[in-house]
Amino acid sequence: MVLIEGEFGLINKYFAPLSKSAPGAANLTDDVAFFEVSAGKVPVVSLDTLVGGVHFFFEDPPRTLAKKLVRVSLSDLAASGAKPLGYFLSLSMPSDTDESWVAEFSKGLSEDQKEFGISLFGGDTTGTSGPLSLSLTAVGEAVSDRIVRRSGAEPGQSVFVTGTIGDSAIGLTLIKKMGVREAKLRSPDLVQRYLVPNPRVKLAPILRNYATASIDISDGLIGDLAHICKASGVSISVDYSALPISNPAKREIVANSTNKRLVLAGGDDYEIVFCCSPEDSSVVKSKVEEQGIVLTEIGRVTNRGDHYVSVIEGGSIMEIEDTSWRHF
Repeated sequence: MVLIEGEFGLINKYFAPLSKSAPGAANLTDDVAFFEVSAGKVPVVSLDTLVGGVHFFFEDPPRTLAKKLVRVSLSDLAASGAKPLGYFLSLSMPSDTDESWVAEFSKGLSEDQKEFGISLFGGDTTGTSGPLSLSLTAVGEAVSDRIVRRSGAEPGQSVFVTGTIGDSAIGLTLIKKMGVREAKLRSPDLVQRYLVPNPRVKLAPILRNYATASIDISDGLIGDLAHICKASGVSISVDYSALPISNPAKREIVANSTNKRLVLAGGDDYEIVFCCSPEDSSVVKSKVEEQGIVLTEIGRVTNRGDHYVSVIEGGSIMEIEDTSWRHF
């Protein structure tokens, strides 16, 4: 590992500056840190880990990798209706990691701290004989009785999703097939969605006021909707023709029909799918679109008891073999 002055020199040069706006981090000189939440609110915490060769390519740019690490956790906070405050970071780096990699990685963190108004609270760095492993614990705050869970969906409610889905998974498929350079030339928008997701942080106050159940799409639309079904004890019916699919993704589906499955089960979208009462649908759509975010109604919560997600296309139920990303 080609790093300055060992672990502490690395921390002082690249990561302590990222903690300056968090007084409780003590400039990363202690092994503990504290953070404050506003009166009447509670902390909300989400942890995500990215492992080289599993969640990202080793040649992925460190700057965009840092952003992805931050954003996947902020997406969880947004889905719960929480405002992000900061994060704890853990890096396990192989011995041949160069300081230039760390410099670019910290640059990505710094840029996202400014964009989302967050700070580094603390963390840990260590060497490893295994692959590069990155872990981030995001901390936010939410009103205790307005945290949005997966368990509040009721029959008859509308199901909405933000943005477009399938872009990241199709972009990843292109990278695997032809390499990053050729994939970028063919469809730069899809590759960018894989590299750097866009967490819907602005939606948090809207969700906590109107959503009855919510989840971010990390493992795939159908798989993540199934989590809502299980937690709420309901079934959900989705209209495939209503799904928001970008023009680049549509072109890839036309070119290869197997990409159609990725829209439903590919994952890595980090859009938010949520339920709300039909009476609130119009005001929710208006408020979300005021934030510059496209919102699409894609289905309904149906009966209780089955805990089943069905996708309807042309009046028939689609057969879907793999419904989501599986870690094991």
